[in-house]
Amino acid sequence: MRKITVKDLCANIAEHWTEHHGKPKPDAKPGIYEKLLSLNRSGTVKQINKIIGNGSWTSLRCDECNKHVELVIEVGEEMGYESNTAHLCKECIKKAYELSCQED
Repeated sequence: MRKITVKDLCANIAEHWTEHHGKPKPDAKPGIYEKLLSLNRSGTVKQINKIIGNGSWTSLRCDECNKHVELVIEVGEEMGYESNTAHLCKECIKKAYELSCQED
C-alpha cells in the first residue's frame, strides 16, 4: 500500500518514463526523456503534458468513483501488467471504512 500524489508523479516523471521506455541510446538525438530530465524534478503538470503530448502521465483517477484527484492510495499488488491493483481516493477510502463498520 502506498500514497501517490500528482506532485510525486511530476517530481519523478523522468525516472517513471525510463521504467517504461528505457534510457535513450547515447547517439540518439534529444527526445522526451531529456526534456523531462531537464525539468530537474520541478516540472509542472502543464510542462510535462506539453513534452509528452498528453495528460496520461500526470493524472490520477480513483478506480472506485472514477474521479480525477490529486491523491490516491494504491492497494493490492505492485502496479504492472495483469496486476490486482486499485487506486482509491480519500472519499472512497472513507466510504469503505464506514461500510466495514456497519453491523450485519
